[in-house]
Amino acid sequence: MTRYCGRNFSEQELEQMRKLIAEDAGCTRAELSRLTCRMLDWYKPDGGLKDMSCRVAMLRMAEDGLIALPPPRRKPPPRQKLNFTEQTDPQPAILLPVHELQTS
Repeated sequence: MTRYCGRNFSEQELEQMRKLIAEDAGCTRAELSRLTCRMLDWYKPDGGLKDMSCRVAMLRMAEDGLIALPPPRRKPPPRQKLNFTEQTDPQPAILLPVHELQTS
């Protein structure tokens, strides 16, 4: 058993996941995680798929060499550089109770 995101995965389940990934090579990682949730009956208490937990688990499994995921289709957007000015300097603390603050 291997544990990821609060769930134990058996070697048989990992093999099923490898087979699913190999059969659906054109699927995105998001589609693969939804298919995996359905295949493994991995649902939230409200009946929705544990999709995000599955994606995180699959990424960690790939990092650990247990499965091979297709490459991501999109690159994350570049991080914006923050420009520090006098306006971004720390300001004096507000020590008034909320009901005394002015509204505009």
